[in-house]
Amino acid sequence: MLAGETGLSAAAFERIRTNVIRPVTDRMPIAIDAEYRVPVKHLHVFGGCEGWLTFGGQWVVYETDHLQDARRWRRDEDIATIWSSNPFELEFRVFEEDRRAFDKTKRFTFQLKERLDRSYYERLRREFLLSRP
Repeated sequence: MLAGETGLSAAAFERIRTNVIRPVTDRMPIAIDAEYRVPVKHLHVFGGCEGWLTFGGQWVVYETDHLQDARRWRRDEDIATIWSSNPFELEFRVFEEDRRAFDKTKRFTFQLKERLDRSYYERLRREFLLSRP
């Protein structure tokens, strides 16, 4: 943990994650080897916040100055689906605690500030289609 940060250490979070049946989301950003990175606006019910979506081998990270909206998701466990209806939008359905909907996914919609690389998106879609039951 960096000086001045609050929250759990990586080891403590991992211990909790492995002992809890329900999905657990970690909101602390991590450094990953990026295979794809794009500037985005995360859409909220009213307005949104801006940041970066970074895709690594095992993680997808949303970095933003709005710390309550920063997320990191394990690609193989936390993300249920990835969808894009146009080259400037990307949507995730993730397994995250939602007080209104027990055992359901939560939607994160991002407007991309650069055109989505179509070949990378198609590779992600294949990965998720093949890896899900």
